[in-house]
Amino acid sequence: VEGSIPRPRSTESPGSAVMTRDAGSAMLGLPSEWAAPAAPRMRWFVLLSYALGSSLNAFMFMNFSSDEELAADVFKVSKTVVSSFYTWSLVSVLVSMVVAVYFMTDYNQSVQIAAGVMNLVAALVRWYAVRSRSAAVCVVSCVFSGMAAGCIVSNMSTVGERWFPPRSRTLATSIASLSNYFGWAVGCLIPPFTISSPRTMENFMIAQAAVAAVSLLGVAAFYRSWPSVPLMRARGTAPAEHQGMLESLKMIGRDPQLAMQIVCFGLIFGVGFAIPALLDLVFSNALGLSSKVTAVINCSFILTGVAGGVLIASRLNNPDRLAGTVRVIHVVAVVSLLAVCLVCSSIHEHWWHGAEDGAGRVAALVLLSALMVVHGVAMFGIVPLALEQAAESGFPIPAEHTTSSVEWLGGGVGGPG
Repeated sequence: VEGSIPRPRSTESPGSAVMTRDAGSAMLGLPSEWAAPAAPRMRWFVLLSYALGSSLNAFMFMNFSSDEELAADVFKVSKTVVSSFYTWSLVSVLVSMVVAVYFMTDYNQSVQIAAGVMNLVAALVRWYAVRSRSAAVCVVSCVFSGMAAGCIVSNMSTVGERWFPPRSRTLATSIASLSNYFGWAVGCLIPPFTISSPRTMENFMIAQAAVAAVSLLGVAAFYRSWPSVPLMRARGTAPAEHQGMLESLKMIGRDPQLAMQIVCFGLIFGVGFAIPALLDLVFSNALGLSSKVTAVINCSFILTGVAGGVLIASRLNNPDRLAGTVRVIHVVAVVSLLAVCLVCSSIHEHWWHGAEDGAGRVAALVLLSALMVVHGVAMFGIVPLALEQAAESGFPIPAEHTTSSVEWLGGGVGGPG
């Protein structure tokens, strides 16, 4: 069902940690789980269809990152050109998010189907690019995958907001947002072990296009904008007028506390995007590890964080604890990030100039791995909680507007890194 359905207005301040949406429901005489569909199982099909498309899209972003040398040989270009493929995707994300957010509230299902179509087009064009050995065609595929990502990341909190009751809303947002990082992790791991020649790269792209087709079918079959009979609409509440992104930005600007939250969350997200690239340099250049070993370590780092994030969200079934939990995890993420950066800097200074110390390398690797586990859980654990907190603090601003602001800032800060 396309269209906008309003959430009840709260009497709480915008920065309040309580579940203001549900407080408003009580004021209107509505049950707190007004967003729960008549068929509870359907909500999980909606969520999983979104998660598959999100994971696939992130996976495609990593197609050439694990072995830029082979990609350069396939396309007959320099490694610098191969690195620019990611830049083309990122720019497309930042531009397409602006368009996607405008339509997200009223045409949520259509935007998600469009993302599935663009994923498939990107996969097919990328296969043709590898087959024809054309870097220019590959850039076109990167633009399509970036446009799909813009639609996907703008929608990370919407399924939880519209389909899930308060006690499981944070878990739903966790699965939706961390599915993107899961695809990123698998995208780091699989290509180095399956692509070894132009021929195997071509076969890989065919398989990727097949998965994209399945993902599109899943979205078309299961994804819906709203539950079939939302209780608020059944009670006769008229849909709210469409609120544009510009109006939402004005409301954010008038609330310094909310604006500061979005900036803080966006910055920590952005730095988190850049950490795997830093670790690649440390592991491969300073510690002399192979690309496959580096891929395994990076994948383990991300998957540990994803598992920790889902676990934290699954345990957070009391909405009143959301704000306090976000503060604690944010502090842990920042402190552990500083520790990781200090250790990386020390490793770089010691071994960059050719120092030989086998025992020291092992000790540095163990210490860095331990810090990565702590930082991974905190960094990826805060993602869904921060998105949910931004949606809560920004109410009655549409959740997709506040969370998209966080993601857009995070991509702009961390993507170039």
